[in-house]
Amino acid sequence: MVTVLPPATDPNREDWLNLSAANLARAYGDDEPEYSVTSVRGR
Repeated sequence: MVTVLPPATDPNREDWLNLSAANLARAYGDDEPEYSVTSVRGR
């Protein structure tokens, strides 16, 4: 079970957002190709 709290009740929300953004940026290098919406294929 997951309980979603409003942002105002989480004093660490900004820290979590920054950590998430930093790790997402690390996952993709500067040499990654740019994919258009039309090149993404569903299964």
